[in-house]
Amino acid sequence: MRTTTSTQGESEQYGLAKRLRKHLPELFTEAYTPNVYNFQSTQISRTAQSGAAFVYGLFEGQGTIGEAKYQPVSIWSDSLDSDNRLRFYDNCPVYLDLHDKHAKKEREVVDHLKEIEKGPIIAAIAKQLSEKMGIADKYILTYKDVHGIYRACNYDTVKDGETSPWCDFLGEKAIRTMEYRDVVAQKLST
Repeated sequence: MRTTTSTQGESEQYGLAKRLRKHLPELFTEAYTPNVYNFQSTQISRTAQSGAAFVYGLFEGQGTIGEAKYQPVSIWSDSLDSDNRLRFYDNCPVYLDLHDKHAKKEREVVDHLKEIEKGPIIAAIAKQLSEKMGIADKYILTYKDVHGIYRACNYDTVKDGETSPWCDFLGEKAIRTMEYRDVVAQKLST
């Protein structure tokens, strides 16, 4: 894990602040004081550096230091173990519990996907399609091959509005099996 921000990250934060000030000047009519503008960062060095790059871009040319008119800005942070606002994902028991439950459910879905993809039904479909193609004595299709044919079936059907020859080649059982696999996979994104 990176402990410092990258040059690109610093530039992005700086540029973001410049754009914010340009597009919402009404938010920055007062001169900087910590009572007017309050900035917080975590105690992780890369986030503190990102914050510093951001506030530099926000108040560049607004201060009194040097030719660039640098404006020093106060950025405060809580200790890592009590930073419930910015590091809630490390400290909030409710969030941690929900995260653990979601991770467990996700592992179950991934395991079920693997069972489908490596299971006997897909193996039988792959063998049957290999036989249909006349290549079973040299090569048995893999799950990826079957999935590619299924995707071609979907693509052609959607594109042309007619049933694709790939769908006829797959057959209804294979299509339903692959549709079920897609439904299971969809659970990963919800």
